[in-house]
Amino acid sequence: MRLLLTAELHYRLAWFKWLEAQVVHYDAIAICGDLLDVFYKEPLKRQVQRTTSRLRTLANKTSVILCSGNHDTIDFPVERSSGAIPAWLNELESIITVDGNTAVIRDQIIITRLSFVATEAQKRPVLAAGAQLRVEKGLPWLVLHHHPPAFHPGIGPEELTAGRLLKQFSPDFWASGRLYGQQPFLKRRGWLQRMDNSIVLNTPQLYVGQELLEGPFPNHVVLDLTARQLTWHCAFQETAEQETFQLH
Repeated sequence: MRLLLTAELHYRLAWFKWLEAQVVHYDAIAICGDLLDVFYKEPLKRQVQRTTSRLRTLANKTSVILCSGNHDTIDFPVERSSGAIPAWLNELESIITVDGNTAVIRDQIIITRLSFVATEAQKRPVLAAGAQLRVEKGLPWLVLHHHPPAFHPGIGPEELTAGRLLKQFSPDFWASGRLYGQQPFLKRRGWLQRMDNSIVLNTPQLYVGQELLEGPFPNHVVLDLTARQLTWHCAFQETAEQETFQLH
């Protein structure tokens, strides 16, 4: 089982095309939010149309799993018991596993997706369902959440919420996209952290100031369950970084 994890595509259509070309190498593709870009020159309605088209094409070729980010919350959300979800993503639920759901992917991994706009109280039962499924299936459990977890004040309330949820539920993996401070934050924390019994995977893109650096592919992590290996691919590094892992 090989899973490609990425985030913050920010409506860079070339990166969506690159993902389409990669499906032959992976069993699934997971995106941790910010598919759209509220600061991009193209109107958001057009962004939704073209991004939706790309996601449908991608879903016809492989399993696609995603959670929403702050740039994706551009319309009136659909309220559900598992938390609100952007309406444009809600319409894709029949073909893509989106916010507020837990699913077993290819009988090898459990993946839970948490909505960017859901409250902490709404996220807890979603995570509880994922934790119970892990007990029943005996499979590794991955949580997608746009914000990374943190345990100490000074970063942001969303990170502290994520930290509390991580401590309570201890998924095997927690994948996120958004990082405050971007390069300094990523350099300090790295693309991989071990927190309690969880492995936290940070998958942000790189910036110069507020300008997104567009490489030939989006930065991403490959999770290889068979080889027990994690690999960080950065478009601006000559070589990939690898780490092995053991599941508890």
